[in-house]
Amino acid sequence: MSRFANAQLLIKDVESHLIGEEQSAWKAVTFLQYNVWFPMRFLLLGVGDKFVAVTTWAFFAFTGMFLWMLVVPRIGLAGILIGDNVMLALMALSLVPAVFAMPSVYGNGQIASDDVMFVTARLPMIGATSNKEIEFLQQTIRIVEEKCRTRVKALKWIVGGVWALLIYAYNKAESANINTIDETKTAVIQILGLGGGVIVGYFLVWGYEAALDKLFRTIEFGCNESKTADAI
Repeated sequence: MSRFANAQLLIKDVESHLIGEEQSAWKAVTFLQYNVWFPMRFLLLGVGDKFVAVTTWAFFAFTGMFLWMLVVPRIGLAGILIGDNVMLALMALSLVPAVFAMPSVYGNGQIASDDVMFVTARLPMIGATSNKEIEFLQQTIRIVEEKCRTRVKALKWIVGGVWALLIYAYNKAESANINTIDETKTAVIQILGLGGGVIVGYFLVWGYEAALDKLFRTIEFGCNESKTADAI
């Protein structure tokens, strides 16, 4: 087999291993697996890694934002710069426990030793038995990874656009003279809808990116482990 085919085979094998699924022997079933079921499982793999950190941020950020939105009109800060600054400060503070987690918690990318050993055991089966062959394999896999990263960047721009709309809708609602219950409901629904879109988009896009990280870092660690063993 060519190095390209071996790289594709290794990626597929590690994908199946990480999501705990096996490829079917039936071509029709395999088609459904790789186009419907496996992508969902792969996405959930990354979302699970992101869920713990983002839950803390989302709870404090959006709770603080809506409480401040209710308080601002009553203390005469609607449309005043200080009101916006306090809101931004509250959201920034909520990022601290999520962004500045301990390196030992997130540094390994949630990669298990068993996953790395799966790669080391699989490499000889595709002919990658020397440091040179493993390096050629890694070079091919990096090209595939770059393609995947390009898609993620495009998706992030979309989520960023929704976030910008959320900030615009919030500032508009804060500075407007809302006098009726219907107007209040409309403003809240708009903000909740856009906020929900940002949260869902974050989980999907950054969850997908986390799954990609786990996949390619597992392969990278496994290859490095094999090269070290080979050198010894």
